[in-house]
Amino acid sequence: MLIYSPDRLSRNYAYQVVLIDEFATSGTEVLFVNSPKGDTPEEALLLQLQGMISEYERAIIRERCRRGKRFKAKAGVVNVLWSSIWI
Repeated sequence: MLIYSPDRLSRNYAYQVVLIDEFATSGTEVLFVNSPKGDTPEEALLLQLQGMISEYERAIIRERCRRGKRFKAKAGVVNVLWSSIWI
């Protein structure tokens, strides 16, 4: 299976590990375009770090979205397409 980068597989590091293990169990090799294969300890460490950084980035995006929605709500702007507002 060819995947662009680890964060395209999942933004949660734990899910990445589970998915890669499940693919390996079923005999499917996972290859990342923007990441090393992970055969050496250094490559495995880099893959883990990329997974953790993508998880951190997702948390930052969520926080910024939450703050933006809160700001709009306080300003009186209501959008019916928002599924929920985390205030």
